[in-house]
Amino acid sequence: MFFYLLFITFFKKEINLFIIFSFIFFIWRTFSSYYYSNGVLDLVNSSRILTLILLINITIKKYPKSTLRAISIVFSSYIILNLISYFIFPQGLYRVEGHQLAWLLGIENQFGFVLIPGTLLVIIYFWYEYKNVKWIPLTIILLTVTTLLKAWSATAIVAIFFVLISLFINLRKNIKPLYSFIRLSIIYIIIWFIVVRFNSVSFFESIITDFLGKDLTFSGRTRIWDSVFESISYSPWYGFGINSEVLGGIVTFFAAHNMILQVILDTGFIGLILFATCVIIAGVKLQKNKNSRISVMLLIGIFGILIGGLSESYRLNYIFLLLIMSYNIKYIQRD
Repeated sequence: MFFYLLFITFFKKEINLFIIFSFIFFIWRTFSSYYYSNGVLDLVNSSRILTLILLINITIKKYPKSTLRAISIVFSSYIILNLISYFIFPQGLYRVEGHQLAWLLGIENQFGFVLIPGTLLVIIYFWYEYKNVKWIPLTIILLTVTTLLKAWSATAIVAIFFVLISLFINLRKNIKPLYSFIRLSIIYIIIWFIVVRFNSVSFFESIITDFLGKDLTFSGRTRIWDSVFESISYSPWYGFGINSEVLGGIVTFFAAHNMILQVILDTGFIGLILFATCVIIAGVKLQKNKNSRISVMLLIGIFGILIGGLSESYRLNYIFLLLIMSYNIKYIQRD
């Protein structure tokens, strides 16, 4: 499938700047892992992401409605079936690493990886088709919120409420959307440095301790982040290979528990620059179409994932799905 789509992309001249930098990023990711992680390449997931990018880049231009409908159906199914499995099998469908309970969408802390972009993509399809949010997306929103509240993954809860409140603010009739790629990027960078780099979380104390029921170390995340920054200093440009971990306690190793830090830990600052370039390339398209409702919804979805990734190392699959859709925003906007 991958090689067929790659052939079509070149034969039909569907190659673009976003695809080029996405390939460079994942090639670098594989290269750094080959040399620094004992040959762990993660080729399956990397090829899966690149296949998704190529597929969406082709289909969304010729069949935007069908593409959005198919994506909506897939994610609606994920959300519904995961919640059913979550309630029917309280002890999990299987275990990860021998002790962590997991369901259709994995462990509880990883639910947001699918639920946040999935809910947003269901809403986008119905807005594209009907210019309104009907009962089906409202039901999906309810199921998503129910799942995350039951799982009580703190940053995922914050992320989904950011998405829902942002949609309410920006989808009002006769009012131009308030968000833009530049504004949200600046705000996110400031929050990231305050929370992750400087561990200055006193401003968020009431939210963290009273509402989310967490301590000011984000359940030990800040100690892990300190270990990650120390580890990064030993290989800042190249990283340590895919799925790298750090010593977060006396004998226990952890992932970075932050999406951006995990990118740096895995692929170094070279990988971060390449990843940021992909985000910026898509973001420029969104900035040029900042008054489009669907453009703003994609923007909200991207930053929803990044917010959820403040304390979890989400995989990159669905942020790249939103990014390739953002790059092709002119084919799906109807404003």
